[in-house]
Amino acid sequence: MFSSVQMGWDYMKHRPLQRARRSRVGHDEEDIGGKIAIVTGSNSGLGKQAALELCKRGAVVVMACRDVRKAEEARDEILKEVSSAHLDPVQLDLGDLESVRKFVSVIKERYPRVDILINNAGISEPKIKKTKHGFESNMGVNHLGPFLLTLLLIDHLEKAEHGRVVCVSSSMLYLAKLDSENILPENQSRGFLGYEPYANSKLANALFVKELAKVLMKTNITCYALCPGLVATNVFRVVQQ
Repeated sequence: MFSSVQMGWDYMKHRPLQRARRSRVGHDEEDIGGKIAIVTGSNSGLGKQAALELCKRGAVVVMACRDVRKAEEARDEILKEVSSAHLDPVQLDLGDLESVRKFVSVIKERYPRVDILINNAGISEPKIKKTKHGFESNMGVNHLGPFLLTLLLIDHLEKAEHGRVVCVSSSMLYLAKLDSENILPENQSRGFLGYEPYANSKLANALFVKELAKVLMKTNITCYALCPGLVATNVFRVVQQ
């Protein structure tokens, strides 16, 4: 049976052990008042914490979430900590490319630019499922949706003084087996795929950011991919069930 324990064991087999080092968490206290930030999946976990920290520094935060009701609940919780926070919940389903286009239209009508885009939202679905447009669900939600979202917002990011694109990837990318045969569900022979689709989507995130950074090298936009480490979030809720 696939489990998060098995996933962790497989990861350790593929990566050398490193000496643990005690470190301090750094905090960037820069005032970013007035900057406009979009954080996908900001109703819980890392996205919610990112939204909170951005609000503490004065940013306007667009909470791009599939479930607007949950986004509004998260907004209310953040407002209890930062009463001056400017939070704007907007519906976005990354598994539906039409929803992505609609979201971008709303943003461009509502805001003059985008300073920060954090592609944080993600899923981990061990079984074969399709997005609305027929893509494997992990690849569709974790990569193809954010891919389209980012490209459609490039012109708005260029209007910022210093645009930033951040994609939350994962060290699970080292376990990826990415090829053209395993992107579409009809090309997959097993009904239970385990962690491979998730790992593939995280590798796609990193490769996308690497190439995007090259393309945008001479612009005002910089691109980053990161691994947050092992964090207790809802991304593996399906696996845990």
